[in-house]
Amino acid sequence: MNLDGATPISPALKALAKSAEDDGGSGEPAVTPCPYAAKEKAPLRFMLWHLHQLGGGFHRPAVRPDAAIEAYATLVHRLKLDICILPGLTRTSGARATVATTGPSGRAQLVMEDAVEDTGVQEVLRVLEQLKALDPSGGWQARFPTSDADGKHVYLADSTTGVLFRGVDGLTLSKLDIVDSRRVPSLGLTGKLLCATFASKAHATELVHVMAPLGSIRERDLTEEGGTAPPSPAPEATRTAPATSLVALSAPADLLSDRAAFNQLRAELGALYQLPPQEGSVLRDDPWKSIPEAQAGLLANFSAVALDDVVLQNAHMHWDAMELPKHPENLKEVAGALADTLLPCFAAADTPPRVEELRVVDLVRAALSAQRLSELDAEGEARGEASRPSEDSLLVGPRERLHADAERPRSEAVPVNELAACRYFSAALSTHWPVVAQLRWP
Repeated sequence: MNLDGATPISPALKALAKSAEDDGGSGEPAVTPCPYAAKEKAPLRFMLWHLHQLGGGFHRPAVRPDAAIEAYATLVHRLKLDICILPGLTRTSGARATVATTGPSGRAQLVMEDAVEDTGVQEVLRVLEQLKALDPSGGWQARFPTSDADGKHVYLADSTTGVLFRGVDGLTLSKLDIVDSRRVPSLGLTGKLLCATFASKAHATELVHVMAPLGSIRERDLTEEGGTAPPSPAPEATRTAPATSLVALSAPADLLSDRAAFNQLRAELGALYQLPPQEGSVLRDDPWKSIPEAQAGLLANFSAVALDDVVLQNAHMHWDAMELPKHPENLKEVAGALADTLLPCFAAADTPPRVEELRVVDLVRAALSAQRLSELDAEGEARGEASRPSEDSLLVGPRERLHADAERPRSEAVPVNELAACRYFSAALSTHWPVVAQLRWP
């Protein structure tokens, strides 16, 4: 377009415009980052997994199957975690037979002695060895609270809490402390907290504190007889609660059933407002287990016929007058309740971290093959952000090996049985599902 009386353009501006046109197709960004700007810190990835009665308990063996240990390590490794909090580790106690020699003849005889074994700690060390094999350069370490007096592991009512962490990028666990807290059984608070203090300049300028209940709440603690005071003897506190921390909660049942106590605790801790993770940290009971509770006429629970074969259960465990229970036929129908969560308590921090992820890890999805996932998840929901690791199909191998080791008969290949088998596998790992969080400090 020609304009009358247009202002002439200087040769310098013409040259500058031509150079911009020549560079326009190079694909280079118009603005380049400042080389002196501070680099963004690496995020820290956390996991809370209440490995219910790891080390032995009611219907729980002191030694988990190898496939279960493999599953624990595989999930921790493939989700690229840095810090794992493991409450619910038990110890076994009771009479144990030992061989002793007596008299000048040195005759051997069996002697019954009271003994206590750190069976839960030993199980975590098995997981640690698997992690080192899967991630040789990860520098994985395990730590447990111990007494300064004798170096023995510290328990509360025969259970304790452990910490696994990936010791790379300068991540170190400087100290484990005991902190006093209120005892609220409905929230999983035992009256004592374990406080783990981490340091890593690659992740945060200041120290990072992670707190979790020491030990775990038992079934009888939910009744009035459980009381509000920690069981005796209880370890002495070694510090007060830090002003900022990531707090882990693991309730024995639905965490939000006592919403007033939950909200009060959040206010006391100064927790940042964050929606709880989706439901599913504790699976709801199978229909055949809940029927005796709902119908007073059924005085026994016969669910042991085939926990992972509901078609067989239906054929052998009902009579004509009773309506057959409905079993999940797709992932949307697998119901759970929120029992575990991680609370980012950084209201007192001048520069709080950014919560980039906070969700429950779905162990049923983890145990399903990719083909089955596409069939049973009709809506194709993705787990978390595409840029972050997903648990989908990570535990197919351990599930198949656990089933093979049990030498169970092959069940009918229908969706209800497939989902039941995954639920059965999930319960073999723990009654609780893990919760993961990713935090990034400025």
